[in-house]
Amino acid sequence: MKKTFLFLFILSYTTIFAQETEKKNLISGKFDLGLNYTKNKEEILQFNNVSQIKYETKSQIIFFNSNISFINKTGEEELLNKGTQDLKYSFKINKIKSNISAQHLYDISRSVKRRWTTGVGFSLDIIKNKSKDINFGLTGLREKETTILLEEKLKNRIESSVIFSFQLNENIKLQGFTKYLPNIEDFNDYRLDNTLSIRMNLNPKFLFSINNTLNYDNLPEFGVNKTDYQLINSVSYTF
Repeated sequence: MKKTFLFLFILSYTTIFAQETEKKNLISGKFDLGLNYTKNKEEILQFNNVSQIKYETKSQIIFFNSNISFINKTGEEELLNKGTQDLKYSFKINKIKSNISAQHLYDISRSVKRRWTTGVGFSLDIIKNKSKDINFGLTGLREKETTILLEEKLKNRIESSVIFSFQLNENIKLQGFTKYLPNIEDFNDYRLDNTLSIRMNLNPKFLFSINNTLNYDNLPEFGVNKTDYQLINSVSYTF
């Protein structure tokens, strides 16, 4: 009897939640498939997948992002992979959000075996309407990194960011971000991350996007270039 009651309770709760989600569109996301071209120390062809899901209410946002690339170096049979997984919780009060975040990163081409980052900060909506969205954020970060040579590094950084989105017309959107991440203990040790994307609607569910990413590390590992550039063309399914 207890098992039957529990089953009916779970079924009822799931049905109500699904109806509420459908009614308020609390859950949204996208799934991208694309090809990347990277010019760093070598020319590299990459297969890329981005998956995003967001749960949003009037006062809270839970956001998950996974970005994975499989890499084939020109003239080599070696297959590498790189990627990031991000989880972020935000609590909203009017135009201000307080944020808690966690990130896992691995990138053999930058000599990073794994990097775990946790952060606490806030962001402010400077402009937010149907055609424009500009957001400024400031976050304190704690990094624990393991290099390819198994060297352990522990650093504290500050991340200042500007995230923007412009609806150019009914079918084309320009969006991107720029982030500055200095080491609190050594401001000569900093990174710059920049992304610019053009997204074009193919139909209500599918988009074609052109993404340019430029990363700069002022103190990279030995033998790694300071600049890392990617050009990503992808098709997106949104929901």
